[in-house]
Amino acid sequence: MTDWPEIEVPEAPDSPRRPVVDMMHGTEVSDPYRHLEDVDNPQVRQWIEEQNARTDEVFNSLKVNERLNEKYLDMLSSREVDTPRFIGNRLFFTEKRPGDEQPVLRILKDGETRTILDPNEKDEDGLISLDWWYPSPDGKLVAFGYSQGGDEQSTLYVLDVENKKIKRDKISRTPRCSLAWLKDSSGFYYTRLPEKGSVPAQEEHYHRHVFYHQLGTDPKEDPKIFGEGRCMWETTAVSLSDDGEYLMVCANRAVTDTEVFIKKIDEDDEFTKIIERDKDARFFGPIIDETAHLMTNYGANNWRMVAVDLNCPEEDNWSEVISERDDVVWSDVKVIGDKLLAVGHTDAVDRMFLYEKGGEEIAEIDLPFGGTISSVSPDKEAGGAYFSLQSFFRPPGIYWLDFEKRSVEPIMQSDEVADPDEFCIRQIFYRSPVDGIAVPMFIMHRSDIDPRQIRPTVLLGYGGYSKPMTPSYTPTAIPWLRSGGIYALANIRGGSEYGESWHREGIRDKRQEAYYDFFAAMQYLIDKGYTDEKHLGVTGRSNGGLLTAAVITQRPDLFKAAACGVPLTDMLRYHRFLIASTWMPEYGNAEEDPEAFEWLYEYSPYHNVEDGTRYPAMYIYAAYDDMRVHPLHACKMAARLQTATASDEPILLHIQSDAGHGIGKPTSQFAEEQACIWSFFFWKLRLRLDDEC
Repeated sequence: MTDWPEIEVPEAPDSPRRPVVDMMHGTEVSDPYRHLEDVDNPQVRQWIEEQNARTDEVFNSLKVNERLNEKYLDMLSSREVDTPRFIGNRLFFTEKRPGDEQPVLRILKDGETRTILDPNEKDEDGLISLDWWYPSPDGKLVAFGYSQGGDEQSTLYVLDVENKKIKRDKISRTPRCSLAWLKDSSGFYYTRLPEKGSVPAQEEHYHRHVFYHQLGTDPKEDPKIFGEGRCMWETTAVSLSDDGEYLMVCANRAVTDTEVFIKKIDEDDEFTKIIERDKDARFFGPIIDETAHLMTNYGANNWRMVAVDLNCPEEDNWSEVISERDDVVWSDVKVIGDKLLAVGHTDAVDRMFLYEKGGEEIAEIDLPFGGTISSVSPDKEAGGAYFSLQSFFRPPGIYWLDFEKRSVEPIMQSDEVADPDEFCIRQIFYRSPVDGIAVPMFIMHRSDIDPRQIRPTVLLGYGGYSKPMTPSYTPTAIPWLRSGGIYALANIRGGSEYGESWHREGIRDKRQEAYYDFFAAMQYLIDKGYTDEKHLGVTGRSNGGLLTAAVITQRPDLFKAAACGVPLTDMLRYHRFLIASTWMPEYGNAEEDPEAFEWLYEYSPYHNVEDGTRYPAMYIYAAYDDMRVHPLHACKMAARLQTATASDEPILLHIQSDAGHGIGKPTSQFAEEQACIWSFFFWKLRLRLDDEC
C-alpha cells in the first residue's frame, strides 16, 4: 500500500430528473431517469458522451492505466489454444496467435497444422469475430457464425475446409446457433431468429425456431421444423443420433426445465415428446442405438445419466447409467464405444472419471493440475479423448487422454505469461449468515508474501444461472498480484457448485441469500486480516454486475470501490428489453407477479439508492451493442448514484461503442477494458503498480 497523488475528478454531467411514477401492486414506484432508457435519443447520446469524456479524463490522468494497457497487450498477445473437436479424422481447434485480435480456427491432420478460418483478415480492427462453429461429420465442411462489434447477431456461413472457400449458403439472424449436420453432410438442422419485420419489433430477439437447410438452396425457402406456436422466449438445442436417423430437440424455458422431442428425419410424422416439462429439471445428451443417454438433475441434485429407450420412453422404463454421487456434481458424460468418460466438479474444481458403459467406475483420471475441463471430444477408434484444461494462472491447453493407459498427455500448449508457482491459491470455506452453510472461496496472492497484513484486495462474484465459478485463466490479475495485492473469488449460491439446490437457493425470492453469502465473504477477508474496509474492492459482470450493484446499495460501509460490468440494475423493468424475458424464471416478473414485485423491489439496486448516503467509488461500464443486457441499466444507475451520494468518491460511467456483452471482444479492446478496471482498483485501493510485474 502506498499514498497516491491526488487525482482531480471533474464534476459529473448534469443528470436532470424526469420522474415517471408507476403504480405497481398498490405501491407507487418512482423512476427519475426513465428517459435514459432511450440510448438512441440524441440528448441521451450527448449525456453519455459527456460521461465517457469525464471517465476518459480520469483514466488518462492515471499513469498506471497506460502502463497496464501495455502489459495486458503483451500478455494477451501470447499464443493461446483451446476448444478441441475431433471430427472426420481431423482435430479442429481455436488458436489466438501473437498479434491476432481474434482467435482463428485451425485443424491438425496427418501431423500438419493449418488455419482454415481467420476473422482477422476480415477487419483490421478485429471487430469481426467467430461466434460458433460446427464441422460436418466427414470434417470437410464447417458451418460457422461471424458477428461484428460484439453484437453476437451471427450470420451463418459454410466453409469448404480443403480449399478454404466459403460456399454461397448464407443465413442471417443465427445468434447462439445450435446446429446438427446430416450424416452425409448434405445439409443441417439449425436455429435462427425470425426475419426483422416478420414479428413485432419487441419480439425480434425471441421466437428462435428450428429450420432445415439443404446445401446450395435458398435459405429463404428453408422449412421450419420446430417452434411454431410455442413460447416465444423458449430456446432450443438440436442434435442427431449417431446413426443420423433421429432428430432430437431439447426445448428450454429456463436453466431449470427441459422438454425433449424426437422424430425420424426420413418420416413426416410429428415429433414425439419423450420428456415432459412438468419434471422441472434439465435434460441433455446424445441418442445412440435408439437410446437417449440423457444427463439430468431430475431426482438427482448432483446430476446423473439415464438411458431412455426411444420406443418406450416412459419413466418406468428408464435405466440409470451413471448414478448421482455425493462428492461430485456431474456436468457431462461422453459415451465412447464401450466406455463412459464423466466430468464433474468437487468444491468448484473439475475432476474426470472413466466408467464402463454399464456404469461401473474404472478409475479417476489424474490431471496435470486442478482447474476447469471443457470441450471433451472423443476419438473412438484411437480409444481416448481430447479435452481442454485451464486454471487461474495456467492458460488453456489441449490434452489427450488414453483410455488403456489412463494417462493424460499435452498435445498443444498455450504460452504461459507467468510461472504459476509465483502465486499461492488457497481455498477456504466460510459460513453463510443465512443458515451457517459452508461457502467456498479461492484466495490468491504472491507466494512469497504473508497475505494477512491488510492488503488491497479485489473480490469477484457471480452467483447465477446454475453456472459454477470454477478456476478459469485470469492473466489480467497477474500485475495486481505481483504488486502485492490479493484476488479472491467467492462461490456464492445461484451457481451450481453444489448441484441444483445451490442454484435454486440463490434465485427468485432467495436471491438475497446469495448477496448475504457475498457479504459474508467480504467480512471474512476483513475479519481474518487479509484486508480492511478501506482496501477492499468488489467486481462482477452481467449477473455479477447486478451482484456488485446490489452490494453497493446494501453494504456501502463494507468496502472502498466497485467495478460493475454490463450490469442489470432496474429489476422492475429488466424483462422488457432485448432477450431479458428469458431470465424471468431466474429473477421473476415484477409487473405480473405481486410476490415477485416484493422481492425484486426489495433488492433492485436502482430503486434502493438513497439520497445522502456515502457511497464507495464505482466504475460502471457497458456497451451500446450489448444484445443481452441493455446499457440503460448502467446509465440509470450511474445517474442515480451521482446525484445521491454524499461522499467525495467518484461514480464513473463508460458506454463503449463497437462492443457487446463481452463475447468476441478484440484483444486490444479487451486489454483497454481490463486496464481501466484494474487501474481503478490500483488507484482507489492505494496499491502501487510494481514496474517489474
